[in-house]
Amino acid sequence: MKNYFFLLFVCVVGISCSKLNKDEPIPCYIRINTINLLTNYPSQGSSTNKFTDAWVYVDDKIIGIFELPVVFPVIATEGIHEIKIRAGIKNNGVNNTRVVYPVCDYYTTNTYLFTDSVIVLNPTVTYFPTTTFKWLEDFEGASLSFTKAASSDTIIKAGTSEVFEGLKSGLVELGANDNYFEAISNQSYSLPASGRPVYLEFNYHATQSFEVGVYVNNASIQASAIVLNPTESWNKMYLHLTPIISSSNYTGPFKIYFKINKSTSDGAKLLLDNIKLVHS
Repeated sequence: MKNYFFLLFVCVVGISCSKLNKDEPIPCYIRINTINLLTNYPSQGSSTNKFTDAWVYVDDKIIGIFELPVVFPVIATEGIHEIKIRAGIKNNGVNNTRVVYPVCDYYTTNTYLFTDSVIVLNPTVTYFPTTTFKWLEDFEGASLSFTKAASSDTIIKAGTSEVFEGLKSGLVELGANDNYFEAISNQSYSLPASGRPVYLEFNYHATQSFEVGVYVNNASIQASAIVLNPTESWNKMYLHLTPIISSSNYTGPFKIYFKINKSTSDGAKLLLDNIKLVHS
């Protein structure tokens, strides 16, 4: 008898839930595995990227910010909808500072959304046409756009043994008797203030920590932007320079520097590639 009432209860609840579920909207699902970058290499540099998130808009309404890869539901009437996606990054490589990459344009498509089905999107974004590329260094040319600091024990050169992309990458080697490295962009750059986005992109692989920053006030002051830890493999950095460039304490034009204060008696190595100084 107890089992009978239990089964009856389950059946009644099941019928009620079934009716309730029928009244609920049935979502469509969208899958995004990666976001690609398309560039004009001579004027915009490499297409390699580290886009970690998708900022998704359906009919100009934001649906959410999703870490990639992702499958997420969309509640919308079945039919054609405009979908916009922007590429998200980790500002300065920090997990809790996820932002849309402001110098890259939207990916836009008109897609038929089917309820209770999965739509796979493969978005490719480009830089905004108005994005300015102040400095590009891929280490493939006959000469490098760096100047060795007077106090530096060694130089940066184009290496061919541990290459990220292409035929060469930037190579810094500190031997047992070398303690300090510093290389500075050999040009000064006029960069926009007033909070406009300014980023330094680069790929790197380091055996010990190194510093990246900006020379300001007619190169009389070093303003450190970040200290990066050693890596086990190549990594990509989106270094947010806006706080320095827009600071009322600093004036341009600006130079970029990379430096190492060696912390061990062993050698140290820094590899760099695809340096881009960009702003909106």
